[in-house]
Order: sequence, then C-alpha cells, then structure tokens
Amino acid sequence: MDGRAGFDASNNKRNLYTVVVVTLGLLCILQAVLNISLRLAFDGDESKRKLNTIDDYTHQGWLYFNQSVYYISSVENSWQDSRDDCLQRGADLIIVNSKEEHEFTRLFRQSSWIGLTDTETEGTWKWVDGTLLRQSFWFAGEPNSYQGKNEDCGHTKFFAHENSWNDVECAKNNFWICEKTMASFLLLVTVAVIESEIIMDDRAGFDASNNKRNLYTVVGVTLGLLCILQAVLNISLRLAFYGDESKRKLNTIGKVELYESNNNVKNLQTFVSIFSLLTDDYTHQGWLYFNQSVYYISSVENSWQDSRDDCLQRGADLIIVNSKEEHEFTRLFRQSFWIGLSDTETEGTWKWVDGTLLRQSFWFAGEPNSYQGKNEDCGDTKFFVFENSWNDEECDWKHFWICEKMMAS
Repeated sequence: MDGRAGFDASNNKRNLYTVVVVTLGLLCILQAVLNISLRLAFDGDESKRKLNTIDDYTHQGWLYFNQSVYYISSVENSWQDSRDDCLQRGADLIIVNSKEEHEFTRLFRQSSWIGLTDTETEGTWKWVDGTLLRQSFWFAGEPNSYQGKNEDCGHTKFFAHENSWNDVECAKNNFWICEKTMASFLLLVTVAVIESEIIMDDRAGFDASNNKRNLYTVVGVTLGLLCILQAVLNISLRLAFYGDESKRKLNTIGKVELYESNNNVKNLQTFVSIFSLLTDDYTHQGWLYFNQSVYYISSVENSWQDSRDDCLQRGADLIIVNSKEEHEFTRLFRQSFWIGLSDTETEGTWKWVDGTLLRQSFWFAGEPNSYQGKNEDCGDTKFFVFENSWNDEECDWKHFWICEKMMAS
C-alpha cells in the first residue's frame, strides 16, 4: 500500500503540474489577445493612448507604495508653489490616509509639505481634496499657531519622532511629496478603454462604434478569463506544494506564489505581467517599488553581515546599484546605508553580493581608501548629501541598510 500511495501521490502531483502549465499557456494566449485588442482599441488618438502604468512613473523617479506613486522633491518651496508643482505633474500634495503611509513619509528624513491646511477656517484642517482630517499624526503640542503666527500649512518637521506633523507658515520653504493614487493596472486599462470608446464614438459613425464595442467585448471577456485562470493557478499551486515543509517555501509576489526549487516550476514568474499582482503584498509590508525592484529600508542599524542576513531572511539581498537612477534612489532617504558591495575576497577588487564585479561606481572623492590602514571592506552611502556618496567602512560598524528584490516585469 505504501508503494501505491507513493505512486498515487506522485501521479496527483504530475496532474497538478499539468494544470499549472496549461493554465500558464492559456494566460499567455489571453494576454496576447488582450494586448492586440488594446492596441486596436487605442489606435487613432495619441493623446488618449497613454496608459498611466506604474513603470512609466518609476522610470521618472517616482516611488510606488500601497496603490499610489509618489514624487519626492529635491528642492524647497512654499506650500502653494509645491502644490502647483504637484498639480503640473498630474498629482497633488500627499494625503496621509494611514499609519503605514505616515511611516512612509518619515523614511525620507526631511521636513516635507503634506496636503494639509486650515487656510479656509482656522483650526479646521482639511486635505487638498477637501476632506476633513480624521486620523492625525501631530507632534506633541501641535498644531499651535506658534506665537500667534498664521501657521496654516502642515509639514513633517519632526520626522525623527513617531508623530511628526507641525503647522507652519505657508510661505516657508520646505521639500514636498506629491501623490498620485493609482488603480490596479486592470482598472487603468478599463478606464482608458472607456475614454477611447467615447472619443471614437464622437469621431466615427455607427459602424466604427460597433467595431470598437466588439473589441471592448473581447477585452472584457479576456480580463474575466484571466481572473478565472489566475484563481485556478493559485489553487493548483497551493495543492501542488502542500505537504513537504522543506519544499513549501513560497515567495509571495502579489497574489501569486512562486515555488523556488531546482527542479519544479522554476520560471513561474515569467507569466506575470499585471503590475499589481507583483508588488502589492510587498508594499503592504512597507517595501517600496522602484524600477522593477522592491526595496526594504531598515529602521535599525546593524553590521554589514547581519544586515545582509536580514535581507536574505526576507528573500532579498543587500541592494545592488545598477544605474545612476538607482543611486539617486538611495540618496532620497538621507542617511548612511550598507549596500551590497565589498572587497572581502580580494583587497581592492570590489564585488556585489551576487558575485559580479563593480563596473559603475559612485565613490566620494578619495574613496575607497582603507582609512589609516583599517580593514574597510564594505560599502555604504556615508556621504549621501553629495552626488557621489559611497564610502568604504569596516564591516562591523553599524548602519541602516537597504534590501532589494528584483521583480518580474
């Protein structure tokens, strides 16, 4: 009976993997249908074809966190001028809707304007969308219109504290944070399709309109089938990998669980093309999305190795800086971080944690230098206020750190 049970279990596994593979194939086909349909649907009006995908924003330096994208300013301005800048970017000053979003604002360790003001009625604080303030994070004794001043605008002055908000005169200069709320990728596609349909109906006669409707029907049905197949895939994966704890380590990306193994369904992530499924589970845990990776910003300090161990336990590794844009991303947080760079193997030969040699570097002037003959074998962002911020440091020093996990597109 043990032999038969083993055979049946193995056979059931094979059947489940077959379901997974077939489902992936159907997902790919339906994705192709969806892409073709959308191209046809948007053909003809360039101004309405632009989809506000997350990657469009992150490639311009915005960060994605919990269903919104954020622009972090690098210069200071008044509250109104800061808001005007956000509006010109198709966004507005940040509206802090949760404790998680408040903690997000504190990551940047600088005083930033938020979209909060009581200019209409003294003492009645409202967000830029007109809603009343409900959940607040005022520092002790704030707001207070200090010394009778017209402190009618809110900012994150006391960012080092859990409650960081302060009221200040709106003409003061501060950095600022813009926010644009993003629906899931599917919802954005749906909205864009509806807008395109309205425009095309205005331009064309009945026949053109009818053809468009047929395309939208294809899109709608395809989206429905994608959702159904996604559910089938999730269930199949749970069943396929249930039972053996050593092989149940699932790496959650959105609502898709990817099984990491040398011999089973190794490339599952390649089918994922809908952004929200890739990132939301991470951003809900405080990670940030930027240019095809998610990043965890530590709130405590540790040695280089202990920092790396923490990243590995999170299914990530210390950050590998592959571009000028990613380097600028590390500088946003205005503190010294460990990065995944060391020359512990061979003095003077700097390698990333994945074993690749350092090619593009951002060393501060005179670095790396093994200062005073010390074993400074690990890289950090000590000089973050400067364009080139890297420094070599003794690896047992304690710093904050940044974990990075690359995500499938």
